[in-house]
Amino acid sequence: MTEITQDYLRILLSYDAETGQLLWRHRPRDMFTEGYNGGETSWKTWNSRYAGTVASNIGNGGYVRVNIFGTRYLGHRLIWMMVHGEWPDEIDHINGDKSDNRLCNIRNVSRQENLRNLARRSDNSSGHTGVSYAKRDDVFLAYITVDSHMKILGRFKSLEDAVAARKAAEAKYDYHPNHGRAA
Repeated sequence: MTEITQDYLRILLSYDAETGQLLWRHRPRDMFTEGYNGGETSWKTWNSRYAGTVASNIGNGGYVRVNIFGTRYLGHRLIWMMVHGEWPDEIDHINGDKSDNRLCNIRNVSRQENLRNLARRSDNSSGHTGVSYAKRDDVFLAYITVDSHMKILGRFKSLEDAVAARKAAEAKYDYHPNHGRAA
């Protein structure tokens, strides 16, 4: 199998940075060597059926996927390789929309940076990431995770004070402004 490089991807796909769409390109004849008539029929059939069409679908996790010669790739990773010539560590969708692969919405980040741009969990009851209510003590707890360790920011009588403490910690520890957005 051919190694998936920037040049090879640019032969197979076109990318529109404004829309985030990946489209199949017209494939060259030399990519079709087997089959009826030395691959001539396969070449013509493939190009008439697929060239210019959307090359992806949305997977169960909400991410764009592209199948290239039997191997499934995440679209945002292919796009990063096509544009920047290297495989990314991890891609963060800045606005949280996993299918929005516009170039302005994806960035190559470390795992730690990516975790600093998460949506609010669905089981959150306070409405604010990193803030919970301790019914027994009638206080709000504020906390944040830094380098895989939870730091307690304090116990507060008011929700507003707990949220303010959490927001201050997010700024201090370089959390993305979108962190904690509604899912």
